[in-house]
Amino acid sequence: YLAKAITLFLATKASMQNRACYLINYSTNIETMELSSKDNAINLINFLVMSFNGGTDVAPALKEGLKKMQEDSFKQSDLIVISDGYFDDISQNLQQQMQDQGHKGNRFYLLDIEGYGDKKTFFDTHWVYDTNTQEATILYTMR
Repeated sequence: YLAKAITLFLATKASMQNRACYLINYSTNIETMELSSKDNAINLINFLVMSFNGGTDVAPALKEGLKKMQEDSFKQSDLIVISDGYFDDISQNLQQQMQDQGHKGNRFYLLDIEGYGDKKTFFDTHWVYDTNTQEATILYTMR
């Protein structure tokens, strides 16, 4: 529920700022949705009712995000992964692509709900949210 609430908040904030928003639901495969039409609210609700559980293979979602960042409306955009922290490190090649895209002004963030995973230094910032204390802390930041 927390991941869905955060997604709703970020999508609403992007809409209010007239920023492009592209959602990627991932587990063992990905489902995507671009929120750029007048039907955003209905589309967002339909996206949020999808399942967010199962395996966690973040690599296809990151690849999709990197592909989307090549489009004009997503240059210098941010990508945030919301996860329970259970995913393997990604390949060096994919990490290099993220770093290269970072040099173009894109940023990559990880919000780890419950903090079960190790520090992921291939993200610009890695936050951990503790549901018991309802506090987020920075586990890693490049800055």
